[in-house]
Amino acid sequence: MYTNIYDAAYHRRFAERANTEIGRRIYASRWALIEKHCHGNLTLLDYGCASGAFHLSTRNGYKAFGYDVNPHCGFTEIPTEKIDILTMWDVIEHLPDPVAALKKIDAEWVFLSTPNLESVRGDIRQWRHYRPYEHIHYFDLPSLTVILDHAGYKILDHNYEEGEIRDPENPHAIITLACKRKS
Repeated sequence: MYTNIYDAAYHRRFAERANTEIGRRIYASRWALIEKHCHGNLTLLDYGCASGAFHLSTRNGYKAFGYDVNPHCGFTEIPTEKIDILTMWDVIEHLPDPVAALKKIDAEWVFLSTPNLESVRGDIRQWRHYRPYEHIHYFDLPSLTVILDHAGYKILDHNYEEGEIRDPENPHAIITLACKRKS
């Protein structure tokens, strides 16, 4: 039977991870990717922000907001102002309709990371990122390209840096993308 997994314990687990050396390295890598593509006083929404550690570490004058479906996180409101940058770090695989979510926010830029289905070797049920009831979808670069295209975005950049930080033995297990709204 399905139960809501987004509870206080789920929140605590991610809040604890944010304050580790690996967490800090991941956030630095994410900011570096954003700063490679975006400049100026922009507005950022970290969709699925968990503890808020990423958006609260905002750099270079970005006005940053967080949103998470888990009420224990304390970030339950999506801002009404125009969002320039949408981040979805380990989120898109949780969304029932990723295209609708991307279109609803309608940002100029999207940055995301997600488990990379291309890294599966053997039985998917043995994969560390296989999580029934939590991960609704599993993506690889071709499927992400289709999803983002349907939402109106073009992938400009992708890397496996976050995967290298999290799991050096399987660095391609996480793919990170930088995407821009198509003109």
